[in-house]
Amino acid sequence: MLAVISTIAFLMLCAGSGDVARHTLGQQATQDPVLAKDHDFGLDQPVLTQFTTELSRAVTVDVGASWFDGQDVTAAMARVMGATLLNSDARSAER
Repeated sequence: MLAVISTIAFLMLCAGSGDVARHTLGQQATQDPVLAKDHDFGLDQPVLTQFTTELSRAVTVDVGASWFDGQDVTAAMARVMGATLLNSDARSAER
């Protein structure tokens, strides 16, 4: 079931995300930087290759870097989750 949901989510992202590199760099960006960003994101690879790469990253909890600021997403999630857990623990102690 998880494989089906993952496949559907990935295909929806592929269908709806448009030109991610162009959106990230801005509409005034020339073609060379856009192509380089596509390569950085792995968007120049066949869809099946992109899917298997993303699936293997998800299984190993390596979700890569943010498309927008290049920040490591796993580290950002850990920081947010840590703050969330600390906050919920503090609230539990108040009760």
